[in-house]
Amino acid sequence: MIWFKNNPQRFEVEKKLLVRFHPGVKIIIKDGQMSVLKELVTSKDIYLIEAKYSDRHPYSPMKVFIREPYLKNTPPHQYGEGRLCLHDENDVGPETTAKLYLDWAEQWIHIYERWLEGKPWPNTNRGQIKIKQKPLAKKYRKRK
Repeated sequence: MIWFKNNPQRFEVEKKLLVRFHPGVKIIIKDGQMSVLKELVTSKDIYLIEAKYSDRHPYSPMKVFIREPYLKNTPPHQYGEGRLCLHDENDVGPETTAKLYLDWAEQWIHIYERWLEGKPWPNTNRGQIKIKQKPLAKKYRKRK
C-alpha cells in the first residue's frame, strides 16, 4: 500500500506541517517508500535526521535514524539497527505526523549531547518534555 497515493489529503497535511515547522526538509520518494530528511545544526555538530514513513502510515509508527554524524559511545534509547527510541507505544496514533517525529528527534539529539557531557540519560520517555500536537481534522484521517 502506498499510503500517500491512497490518502492525498493526509499527504498534503504532512507536507504543509513539515514546510511550516521544519523549513528545509526534503521529502524523498524512492521505490514506493517515503522518507523525510532534515539537517539539524546544534552548537556541537550537524546532524542528518531521516524519518521513514511506514507503508501503513499513519497506523504504524515511523522509524527515525541519525544518518550523520556517527553517534559516539552507543547511546541509550536507540535500537540495534540504529533507529531512535522516541516515544512510548501509547504516544502515537493516526494523528501523529512526521512533524512530531522530527520534534522528538531534535529533543533526542539535545539529550544525547548532554549525555555526552556526562549528564544522565532519562530512564524512560515518561516524564520528559512532551511535545503534543493538535488532533487532525476528521476529514484528513483515513480509516483502515
